[in-house]
Amino acid sequence: MTGEANVSKGDSDILRSDMNPLTEAILEAAEDLEKGRPLASGGDSPDLAAAQVPPAPAPLDELPEAPAPAEPEEVAAPEEVQAGSFWDRLAAVNPYTVMLAVALAALIVGVGMLALELTSYGWDVKARG
Repeated sequence: MTGEANVSKGDSDILRSDMNPLTEAILEAAEDLEKGRPLASGGDSPDLAAAQVPPAPAPLDELPEAPAPAEPEEVAAPEEVQAGSFWDRLAAVNPYTVMLAVALAALIVGVGMLALELTSYGWDVKARG
């Protein structure tokens, strides 16, 4: 065995009836390449002379004036979280804000642990040789 997988349309466990048509086209193209047939060109080349080209945009001085903006509607104030437990208020907070607070707490704990470590050396940070 050479290690190559032979995929054919008869493999029902690989190809299902609900398969994406693009996948079928890719498998057919791979089969064509294996058999030495050239790939299809994808259709006729477009006739650029017959294509309709949209008109160029109007110069800025010919554009109509934009209508005046409507007055903004009053925005209702966001509902306040009623005084509840800490966990109730925490549930209403953005998760990224909570992660920021956890990171800040971790930094504070880390600085505290380093301070405790330095106290065992009497806050002496000079190198001794």
